[in-house]
Amino acid sequence: MGGLRRTPENVISYRRTGMWDIETIILASGEGTRLRPFSLDRPKGLLPICNRPLLARLLSQLNECGFRRATVALPPCGDDVRMMAAACAPPGFDLVLDCPDFPSPGSALTVRRIMGSGTSTPMVIYGDSLLSADFAGMARFHMTARANGAEATLLYHRPHDLMLGDLMSRTYHGILSIDENNRVTRFVEKPLRSEIRPGFDLANAAVFLCERSLLERAEFLSAIDFSFDIFEPAVNISKLAIFGTDIGTGFRFDIGSVERWSAFNLKMLNGELPGRLPGREVSPGFHAGEACEYALADIRSPVLLGKEVVIGRDVQVGPNAVIGDGCWLADGAFVRESILMENCRIGMRAWIDRAAIGPSCWVGNGVRLSGFTALGAFSALQPGQWP
Repeated sequence: MGGLRRTPENVISYRRTGMWDIETIILASGEGTRLRPFSLDRPKGLLPICNRPLLARLLSQLNECGFRRATVALPPCGDDVRMMAAACAPPGFDLVLDCPDFPSPGSALTVRRIMGSGTSTPMVIYGDSLLSADFAGMARFHMTARANGAEATLLYHRPHDLMLGDLMSRTYHGILSIDENNRVTRFVEKPLRSEIRPGFDLANAAVFLCERSLLERAEFLSAIDFSFDIFEPAVNISKLAIFGTDIGTGFRFDIGSVERWSAFNLKMLNGELPGRLPGREVSPGFHAGEACEYALADIRSPVLLGKEVVIGRDVQVGPNAVIGDGCWLADGAFVRESILMENCRIGMRAWIDRAAIGPSCWVGNGVRLSGFTALGAFSALQPGQWP
């Protein structure tokens, strides 16, 4: 098993600082098939929301909550992806990257392999969503519940898309109900939407603390997936003590498609979602990173520019445009309602409207991308070519 580890000079253990012995494991090895072409060159958890990867946003929250160490489970990948993930760690954060030689067959098997032997309680976070949570508060809740026999604590929320679903009329979420003591009384992964009703309408936020004793039970030794193979039978059949705690003022959004990823970029840009935008606010709604050149451009807020962005003369950028680090927009270009990832080159008089463009793409002079267009990494379009 290969991997890359960032080790700070002084990592303070949770136990010595009065925190609990918790091992944070972030699952970021999903293929992200609905996010292609943007997930072809990187895992879903490394896709940016307003120029910050999901993993970077998550690690910053963990750091702020007092957690200084985490293991991130990646898919089999090369050094470029490993370095991209390593760069997401805040200063002084001990980040371990788990990069197996073969794809993981399931979440439970991945966690069991990573945690190995020991006594720490794993806190498992699915790193492929836009998430905000009080991880320290959840840990406190679990430690109290553990005194009452809790085998696990699930974080739950009330998503706006609860009743949306797939072609089989199933919701995208795991659904649970709790009693007056916050004990989970029913859990079903992706049930039929017709089954959801008041009292059975809380969604699993894909964050949980799980005691090793639960994973060591005989009936779960061969479990592959947490939701189907552990939580469903633990709650519905074995009636084990699984508890739930509310996400409160936090949120969890699944960015599982190109359309949703694009929409959440623009929602955060517009302030509809809480989250710090990188760079400085040049004017209301206009943020720019270091070493940007845009003096001759027409900037129409809201706009976010990454670092070292160069914009030529008579270029309109915005409204609603996210431009990644190192992008270059030639004279007369037009970009609105669009996301450009890092190191893109946009030619003279190119027209980009409601498009999402992956990293290191080249859009030639006069090319027009209208409607909804998605270009994967390293794409090149010349005049007369159409996506």
